[in-house]
Amino acid sequence: MHDYHTAMIPFLLKEKYHWIKAYKNIRTVFTIHNIEFQGQFDSGMLGDLFGVGYERYEDGTLRWNNCLNWMKAAVLYADRVTTVSPSYAEEIKTPEFGKGLDQIMRMESGKLSGIVNGIDTDLLDPETDTHIPYHFSVKDLSGKAKDKAALQERVGLPVRKDVPLIGMVSRLTDQKGFDLVVNELHNILQHDVQVVLLGTGYGDYEHSFSWFGQAYPQKMSANITFNLELAQQIYAGCDIFLMPSAFEPCGLSQMMSMRYGTLPVVSEVGGLRDTVEPYNAVTGEGTGFSFGNFSGYWMVQTLEKALDLYEDDPKAWRKLQDNAMTRDFSWDTASLAYVDLYKQLV
Repeated sequence: MHDYHTAMIPFLLKEKYHWIKAYKNIRTVFTIHNIEFQGQFDSGMLGDLFGVGYERYEDGTLRWNNCLNWMKAAVLYADRVTTVSPSYAEEIKTPEFGKGLDQIMRMESGKLSGIVNGIDTDLLDPETDTHIPYHFSVKDLSGKAKDKAALQERVGLPVRKDVPLIGMVSRLTDQKGFDLVVNELHNILQHDVQVVLLGTGYGDYEHSFSWFGQAYPQKMSANITFNLELAQQIYAGCDIFLMPSAFEPCGLSQMMSMRYGTLPVVSEVGGLRDTVEPYNAVTGEGTGFSFGNFSGYWMVQTLEKALDLYEDDPKAWRKLQDNAMTRDFSWDTASLAYVDLYKQLV
Protein backbone atom coordinates (compact mmCIF):
# COMPACT_ATOMS: atom_id res chain seq x y z
CA MET A 1 0.00 0.00 0.00
CA HIS A 2 1.24 3.45 -0.90
CA ASP A 3 0.57 6.77 0.84
CA TYR A 4 -2.52 7.89 2.70
CA HIS A 5 -4.98 6.96 -0.06
CA THR A 6 -4.62 3.28 0.94
CA ALA A 7 -3.66 3.84 4.55
CA MET A 8 -6.86 2.63 6.22
CA ILE A 9 -6.52 -0.89 4.79
CA PRO A 10 -4.29 -2.30 7.59
CA PHE A 11 -6.69 -0.88 10.18
CA LEU A 12 -9.73 -2.37 8.44
CA LEU A 13 -8.08 -5.78 8.09
CA LYS A 14 -7.29 -5.98 11.79
CA GLU A 15 -10.30 -4.20 13.28
CA LYS A 16 -13.25 -4.77 10.92
CA TYR A 17 -12.44 -7.86 8.88
CA HIS A 18 -10.34 -9.90 11.31
CA TRP A 19 -13.09 -12.49 11.62
CA ILE A 20 -12.83 -13.46 7.94
CA LYS A 21 -10.55 -16.49 7.73
CA ALA A 22 -9.31 -15.65 4.22
CA TYR A 23 -8.01 -12.31 5.50
CA LYS A 24 -6.56 -13.52 8.78
CA ASN A 25 -3.00 -14.18 7.60
CA ILE A 26 -2.66 -11.21 5.25
CA ARG A 27 0.50 -9.23 6.01
CA THR A 28 0.68 -5.56 5.10
CA VAL A 29 3.51 -3.25 4.03
CA PHE A 30 2.76 0.47 3.95
CA THR A 31 5.04 2.78 1.96
CA ILE A 32 5.38 6.50 2.69
CA HIS A 33 6.38 8.50 -0.36
CA ASN A 34 5.90 11.89 1.29
CA ILE A 35 4.92 12.19 4.94
CA GLU A 36 3.58 15.70 4.36
CA PHE A 37 0.40 14.25 2.84
CA GLN A 38 -1.20 12.30 5.68
CA GLY A 39 -4.92 12.19 4.94
CA GLN A 40 -6.49 14.16 7.79
CA PHE A 41 -10.27 14.10 7.90
CA ASP A 42 -13.28 14.54 10.15
CA SER A 43 -13.90 11.59 12.45
CA GLY A 44 -17.40 11.18 11.03
CA MET A 45 -15.79 9.44 8.07
CA LEU A 46 -15.27 6.33 10.22
CA GLY A 47 -18.97 5.59 10.26
CA ASP A 48 -19.99 7.21 6.99
CA LEU A 49 -17.31 5.69 4.76
CA PHE A 50 -15.88 2.70 6.62
CA GLY A 51 -18.85 1.52 8.66
CA VAL A 52 -16.92 1.21 11.93
CA GLY A 53 -17.36 2.63 15.39
CA TYR A 54 -15.50 5.48 17.03
CA GLU A 55 -13.73 3.45 19.74
CA ARG A 56 -10.27 3.67 18.16
CA TYR A 57 -10.71 7.36 17.48
CA GLU A 58 -11.89 8.14 20.98
CA ASP A 59 -9.04 6.20 22.63
CA GLY A 60 -6.53 8.18 20.52
CA THR A 61 -5.34 5.40 18.25
CA LEU A 62 -6.62 7.02 15.05
CA ARG A 63 -6.77 10.58 16.33
CA TRP A 64 -4.03 13.13 15.68
CA ASN A 65 -4.46 16.87 16.12
CA ASN A 66 -8.18 16.28 16.62
CA CYS A 67 -8.51 14.71 13.17
CA LEU A 68 -8.83 11.22 11.81
CA ASN A 69 -5.30 10.65 10.48
CA TRP A 70 -5.15 7.88 7.89
CA MET A 71 -1.38 7.73 7.74
CA LYS A 72 -1.07 7.36 11.50
CA ALA A 73 -3.49 4.43 11.26
CA ALA A 74 -1.32 2.72 8.66
CA VAL A 75 1.89 3.23 10.62
CA LEU A 76 0.30 1.69 13.74
CA TYR A 77 -1.51 -1.21 12.07
CA ALA A 78 0.77 -2.25 9.18
CA ASP A 79 3.23 -5.08 9.75
CA ARG A 80 6.04 -3.13 8.10
CA VAL A 81 6.43 0.52 7.11
CA THR A 82 8.82 1.56 4.40
CA THR A 83 9.79 4.81 2.80
CA VAL A 84 11.69 5.53 -0.35
CA SER A 85 15.23 6.00 0.97
CA PRO A 86 17.16 5.04 4.12
CA SER A 87 17.99 8.67 4.92
CA TYR A 88 14.36 9.74 4.67
CA ALA A 89 13.40 6.89 7.00
CA GLU A 90 15.71 8.43 9.59
CA GLU A 91 14.68 12.03 8.86
CA ILE A 92 10.95 11.46 9.40
CA LYS A 93 11.68 10.45 12.98
CA THR A 94 12.77 14.05 13.67
CA PRO A 95 10.58 17.14 14.23
CA GLU A 96 12.28 18.89 11.31
CA PHE A 97 11.09 16.36 8.72
CA GLY A 98 8.34 14.37 10.43
CA LYS A 99 5.51 16.84 9.69
CA GLY A 100 4.00 16.26 13.11
CA LEU A 101 4.16 12.45 12.98
CA ASP A 102 7.78 12.16 14.13
CA GLN A 103 6.69 10.91 17.59
CA ILE A 104 4.72 8.07 15.98
CA MET A 105 7.59 7.25 13.62
CA ARG A 106 10.00 7.02 16.56
CA MET A 107 7.55 4.85 18.46
CA GLU A 108 7.22 2.44 15.50
CA SER A 109 10.84 2.69 14.36
CA GLY A 110 11.34 -1.06 14.80
CA LYS A 111 9.24 -1.79 11.72
CA LEU A 112 10.39 1.21 9.68
CA SER A 113 12.97 0.95 6.88
CA GLY A 114 13.97 2.84 3.77
CA ILE A 115 14.45 1.42 0.28
CA VAL A 116 15.67 3.64 -2.55
CA ASN A 117 13.44 3.78 -5.61
CA GLY A 118 14.68 2.62 -8.96
CA ILE A 119 14.31 4.05 -12.45
CA ASP A 120 13.43 2.38 -15.73
CA THR A 121 16.91 2.00 -17.19
CA ASP A 122 15.56 0.49 -20.40
CA LEU A 123 13.41 3.55 -21.07
CA LEU A 124 15.97 6.02 -19.71
CA ASP A 125 18.90 4.97 -21.85
CA PRO A 126 21.07 7.52 -23.70
CA GLU A 127 21.87 4.86 -26.30
CA THR A 128 18.23 4.34 -27.32
CA ASP A 129 16.10 7.22 -25.93
CA THR A 130 13.73 8.26 -28.71
CA HIS A 131 13.23 11.72 -27.18
CA ILE A 132 16.81 12.90 -27.72
CA PRO A 133 18.20 13.78 -31.16
CA TYR A 134 21.60 12.13 -30.70
CA HIS A 135 22.51 8.96 -28.84
CA PHE A 136 25.63 8.35 -26.78
CA SER A 137 27.16 5.97 -24.28
CA VAL A 138 29.57 6.04 -21.37
CA LYS A 139 32.32 5.03 -23.79
CA ASP A 140 31.51 7.68 -26.40
CA LEU A 141 30.03 11.03 -25.30
CA SER A 142 30.25 12.70 -28.70
CA GLY A 143 26.47 12.44 -29.05
CA LYS A 144 26.02 14.25 -25.72
CA ALA A 145 27.91 17.26 -27.08
CA LYS A 146 25.55 17.29 -30.05
CA ASP A 147 22.55 17.02 -27.73
CA LYS A 148 23.85 20.04 -25.83
CA ALA A 149 24.05 22.11 -29.02
CA ALA A 150 20.58 20.95 -30.09
CA LEU A 151 19.15 21.88 -26.67
CA GLN A 152 20.75 25.32 -26.74
CA GLU A 153 19.28 25.94 -30.16
CA ARG A 154 15.84 24.66 -29.16
CA VAL A 155 15.52 26.91 -26.09
CA GLY A 156 17.02 29.98 -27.75
CA LEU A 157 20.39 30.11 -26.04
CA PRO A 158 23.64 30.80 -27.91
CA VAL A 159 25.15 27.55 -29.15
CA ARG A 160 28.44 27.34 -27.25
CA LYS A 161 30.14 24.07 -26.45
CA ASP A 162 32.53 25.68 -23.94
CA VAL A 163 29.91 27.19 -21.57
CA PRO A 164 28.59 24.99 -18.74
CA LEU A 165 24.86 24.37 -19.21
CA ILE A 166 22.86 23.98 -15.97
CA GLY A 167 19.48 22.25 -16.10
CA MET A 168 16.48 22.08 -13.80
CA VAL A 169 13.35 19.96 -14.37
CA SER A 170 10.94 20.17 -11.46
CA ARG A 171 7.77 21.31 -9.81
CA LEU A 172 8.45 24.91 -8.78
CA THR A 173 7.74 24.63 -5.05
CA ASP A 174 9.38 25.38 -1.72
CA GLN A 175 10.07 21.68 -1.19
CA LYS A 176 12.31 21.67 -4.25
CA GLY A 177 14.45 24.49 -2.86
CA PHE A 178 13.46 27.13 -5.39
CA ASP A 179 13.52 29.86 -2.78
CA LEU A 180 17.29 29.35 -2.72
CA VAL A 181 17.52 29.34 -6.51
CA VAL A 182 15.46 32.50 -7.00
CA ASN A 183 17.38 34.37 -4.31
CA GLU A 184 20.75 33.40 -5.77
CA LEU A 185 20.02 33.29 -9.48
CA HIS A 186 21.28 36.81 -10.16
CA ASN A 187 24.62 35.85 -8.58
CA ILE A 188 24.76 32.55 -10.49
CA LEU A 189 24.17 34.32 -13.79
CA GLN A 190 27.18 36.56 -13.24
CA HIS A 191 29.26 33.50 -14.12
CA ASP A 192 29.83 32.43 -17.69
CA VAL A 193 27.00 29.88 -17.59
CA GLN A 194 23.71 29.07 -19.23
CA VAL A 195 20.62 27.89 -17.33
CA VAL A 196 17.60 26.06 -18.73
CA LEU A 197 14.57 25.46 -16.53
CA LEU A 198 11.46 23.38 -17.21
CA GLY A 199 8.53 23.20 -14.85
CA THR A 200 5.39 24.68 -13.36
CA GLY A 201 4.34 25.38 -9.80
CA TYR A 202 3.90 28.30 -7.46
CA GLY A 203 2.98 31.49 -9.28
CA ASP A 204 5.70 33.57 -7.62
CA TYR A 205 8.39 31.18 -8.82
CA GLU A 206 6.94 31.01 -12.33
CA HIS A 207 6.94 34.81 -12.50
CA SER A 208 10.46 35.11 -11.10
CA PHE A 209 11.99 32.63 -13.53
CA SER A 210 10.15 34.23 -16.45
CA TRP A 211 11.59 37.60 -15.42
CA PHE A 212 15.12 36.20 -15.28
CA GLY A 213 14.61 34.67 -18.71
CA GLN A 214 13.71 38.08 -20.09
CA ALA A 215 16.47 39.91 -18.19
CA TYR A 216 19.21 37.43 -19.23
CA PRO A 217 18.10 36.12 -22.66
CA GLN A 218 21.65 35.00 -23.53
CA LYS A 219 22.01 33.01 -20.31
CA MET A 220 18.60 31.91 -19.05
CA SER A 221 15.78 29.96 -20.68
CA ALA A 222 12.66 29.62 -18.51
CA ASN A 223 10.14 27.13 -19.87
CA ILE A 224 7.08 27.40 -17.64
CA THR A 225 5.35 24.28 -18.87
CA PHE A 226 5.96 20.57 -18.92
CA ASN A 227 7.13 18.70 -21.97
CA LEU A 228 8.45 15.15 -21.72
CA GLU A 229 10.63 15.44 -24.80
CA LEU A 230 12.23 18.68 -23.59
CA ALA A 231 12.74 17.15 -20.14
CA GLN A 232 14.68 14.25 -21.63
CA GLN A 233 16.71 16.62 -23.76
CA ILE A 234 17.63 18.62 -20.64
CA TYR A 235 18.76 15.47 -18.84
CA ALA A 236 20.83 14.48 -21.87
CA GLY A 237 22.16 17.83 -23.05
CA CYS A 238 23.10 19.66 -19.87
CA ASP A 239 26.41 19.46 -18.03
CA ILE A 240 25.05 20.07 -14.52
CA PHE A 241 21.66 19.32 -12.96
CA LEU A 242 20.67 21.57 -10.05
CA MET A 243 18.38 20.00 -7.41
CA PRO A 244 18.64 21.81 -4.05
CA SER A 245 15.59 20.29 -2.33
CA ALA A 246 14.58 21.31 1.19
CA PHE A 247 13.48 17.71 1.67
CA GLU A 248 13.43 14.86 -0.83
CA PRO A 249 12.02 11.45 0.15
CA CYS A 250 13.84 9.85 -2.78
CA GLY A 251 13.97 11.91 -5.93
CA LEU A 252 14.25 10.50 -9.43
CA SER A 253 15.65 13.42 -11.39
CA GLN A 254 19.12 13.11 -9.90
CA MET A 255 19.28 9.45 -10.92
CA MET A 256 17.97 10.25 -14.39
CA SER A 257 20.52 13.02 -14.88
CA MET A 258 23.38 10.75 -13.80
CA ARG A 259 22.18 8.12 -16.25
CA TYR A 260 22.81 10.70 -18.99
CA GLY A 261 26.17 11.91 -17.67
CA THR A 262 24.76 15.18 -16.34
CA LEU A 263 26.28 15.67 -12.90
CA PRO A 264 23.88 16.67 -10.11
CA VAL A 265 24.38 19.44 -7.56
CA VAL A 266 22.09 18.54 -4.66
CA SER A 267 21.32 19.21 -1.03
CA GLU A 268 22.20 16.38 1.34
CA VAL A 269 18.68 15.30 2.27
CA GLY A 270 16.73 12.08 1.90
CA GLY A 271 17.28 10.13 -1.26
CA LEU A 272 19.64 12.77 -2.66
CA ARG A 273 22.10 11.90 0.08
CA ASP A 274 21.69 8.19 -0.61
CA THR A 275 22.11 8.33 -4.38
CA VAL A 276 24.62 11.12 -5.09
CA GLU A 277 28.17 10.48 -3.95
CA PRO A 278 29.88 13.88 -3.48
CA TYR A 279 33.05 14.55 -5.42
CA ASN A 280 36.25 13.74 -3.53
CA ALA A 281 39.11 15.82 -4.88
CA VAL A 282 41.71 13.52 -3.31
CA THR A 283 40.49 10.21 -4.72
CA GLY A 284 38.59 11.50 -7.75
CA GLU A 285 35.58 9.44 -6.72
CA GLY A 286 32.02 10.69 -6.74
CA THR A 287 29.00 11.09 -8.97
CA GLY A 288 28.11 14.73 -8.28
CA PHE A 289 28.29 17.54 -5.74
CA SER A 290 26.35 18.15 -2.53
CA PHE A 291 25.92 20.62 0.31
CA GLY A 292 24.77 19.85 3.84
CA ASN A 293 23.81 23.31 5.06
CA PHE A 294 20.54 24.26 3.41
CA SER A 295 21.28 27.85 2.43
CA GLY A 296 21.74 29.85 -0.73
CA TYR A 297 25.34 30.56 0.20
CA TRP A 298 26.32 26.89 0.37
CA MET A 299 24.31 26.04 -2.73
CA VAL A 300 26.27 28.64 -4.70
CA GLN A 301 29.57 27.55 -3.17
CA THR A 302 28.89 23.97 -4.24
CA LEU A 303 27.77 25.00 -7.70
CA GLU A 304 30.93 27.07 -8.10
CA LYS A 305 32.98 24.03 -7.08
CA ALA A 306 31.33 22.09 -9.89
CA LEU A 307 31.89 24.92 -12.37
CA ASP A 308 35.57 25.14 -11.44
CA LEU A 309 36.07 21.43 -11.99
CA TYR A 310 34.20 21.54 -15.30
CA GLU A 311 36.39 24.38 -16.58
CA ASP A 312 39.75 23.45 -15.05
CA ASP A 313 39.93 19.65 -15.05
CA PRO A 314 38.11 17.95 -17.94
CA LYS A 315 39.76 14.63 -17.12
CA ALA A 316 38.36 14.63 -13.56
CA TRP A 317 34.97 15.72 -14.88
CA ARG A 318 34.97 12.84 -17.36
CA LYS A 319 35.74 10.39 -14.56
CA LEU A 320 32.75 11.64 -12.58
CA GLN A 321 30.58 11.17 -15.65
CA ASP A 322 31.84 7.61 -15.97
CA ASN A 323 31.06 6.98 -12.31
CA ALA A 324 27.58 8.47 -12.58
CA MET A 325 26.59 6.71 -15.80
CA THR A 326 27.64 3.29 -14.54
CA ARG A 327 25.81 3.42 -11.19
CA ASP A 328 23.04 0.84 -11.03
CA PHE A 329 19.73 2.56 -10.28
CA SER A 330 17.63 -0.09 -12.03
CA TRP A 331 14.51 -1.63 -10.55
CA ASP A 332 16.20 -5.00 -11.08
CA THR A 333 18.45 -4.05 -8.17
CA ALA A 334 16.06 -1.88 -6.13
CA SER A 335 13.36 -4.56 -6.12
CA LEU A 336 15.63 -7.08 -4.39
CA ALA A 337 15.30 -5.17 -1.10
CA TYR A 338 11.51 -5.44 -1.35
CA VAL A 339 11.76 -9.17 -2.03
CA ASP A 340 13.88 -9.58 1.11
CA LEU A 341 11.35 -7.57 3.12
CA TYR A 342 8.41 -9.65 1.87
CA LYS A 343 10.22 -12.88 2.69
CA GLN A 344 10.55 -11.74 6.30
CA LEU A 345 6.75 -11.52 6.54
CA VAL A 346 5.85 -14.96 5.23
